[in-house]
Amino acid sequence: MKLHYAALLGMAMGMALAAAAPGVAHAREDDKKPYQLTDDEPLQAQLQRVESTLESERYSEISPAAKLEVRGLLLRMRTALGDKTQISQMDPTAQVALYNDQSKVNQILSQAHADSRMVCRRERVIGSNMPQNQCMTVAERRRVTENAQRELLSRDRNQKIGGP
Repeated sequence: MKLHYAALLGMAMGMALAAAAPGVAHAREDDKKPYQLTDDEPLQAQLQRVESTLESERYSEISPAAKLEVRGLLLRMRTALGDKTQISQMDPTAQVALYNDQSKVNQILSQAHADSRMVCRRERVIGSNMPQNQCMTVAERRRVTENAQRELLSRDRNQKIGGP
């Protein structure tokens, strides 16, 4: 009897986890998507939310120039909106301009989000056989690689000029 109860309990737990898992996976998928403007809520609130995420760790690798460009685009979108609260209240030409600005914002933020992603690798540190976790953002790892290549090239040039 105990075995039957344990099996039923295990099945119930498995079904509960399976039912909850799609919601969790869906939430993670939404985090990866660019922010889309909708008519579900006032546009000013949506623009404010986008601006507040600029300072989050999600976009830690966004350059100051790109951040400035995003803020300028958001300001232009607010100005185009005027006193209207919904996108549908705007004339079609203004809607097109707004969606074009939104597309540019999405492009910048998508790249910054990809560069801000943390990647950890187990690497052996020089002088030790014990692997350690080395965690860096994608952009940091790219900078380290580029600097190492630049250093190797400059050393190679100096050896050729200076002799053996």
